[in-house]
Amino acid sequence: MKRGELYRVYKPNKRDPKEFRVFAIVSRQALIDSQFSTVICAPYLFSL
Repeated sequence: MKRGELYRVYKPNKRDPKEFRVFAIVSRQALIDSQFSTVICAPYLFSL
């Protein structure tokens, strides 16, 4: 996992009307490479 990667998630929430959402990894790379089991993600908003 690297900072800036995008992940497409199927039905991230039961109440979400969209079938898929895209999230970007925003944690610092040092934290991602450490033994922490959690990273910070942000929704990636775009329109086609």
